[in-house]
Amino acid sequence: MRFAYDADDGAVMSSVEVLAPEPQHVASRLERLESESVYILRDLAAFERVALMFSGGKDSAVLLHLAMKAYAP
Repeated sequence: MRFAYDADDGAVMSSVEVLAPEPQHVASRLERLESESVYILRDLAAFERVALMFSGGKDSAVLLHLAMKAYAP
């Protein structure tokens, strides 16, 4: 839920329901982002030595997954 505030006194003027996006729209957006990320990782192959930082967190797990999609046979 999102709220609109009055600029003068900061009081809540009204509430607005935020609709969740459709699951198909979200999936297609995520697939597009994934394909763009894999494309960028494949572009890195032009360099002689590439290093990817891995800390074991969520971001690193996603990076590992993308690297596997980009370079795994």
